[in-house]
Amino acid sequence: MSDSIKNCKNLRYLDLSVNQLIKLPEGVSQLVNLEELFLSDTYLEYLMANFGRLTKLKILELRENSLQSLPKSMNRLTQLQRLDIGQNDVSELVIIHALHFVFLLSNFLLCI
Repeated sequence: MSDSIKNCKNLRYLDLSVNQLIKLPEGVSQLVNLEELFLSDTYLEYLMANFGRLTKLKILELRENSLQSLPKSMNRLTQLQRLDIGQNDVSELVIIHALHFVFLLSNFLLCI
């Protein structure tokens, strides 16, 4: 996937599920109007450190990837209502106060 995605400034919904991304292009972090992001089953190993720039996100689905952690910047996602990190390797959860739904199935969580 090309970094040119950053030119889609008004994008509100993006579904890249079931693709072999491994990592997101840095341009995704510039989609500041994004409200829904679906990245399930994309082989993601990590999210970029500045992922928290997506402050308008309300829904984030990361199911069935290879994520071991979430970036600390995610605590800036104050509008995030739904987070699905099921079937990853996450051992620690970032605190996001606005969450209404959290799906944690099949991770390595040690504490919440």
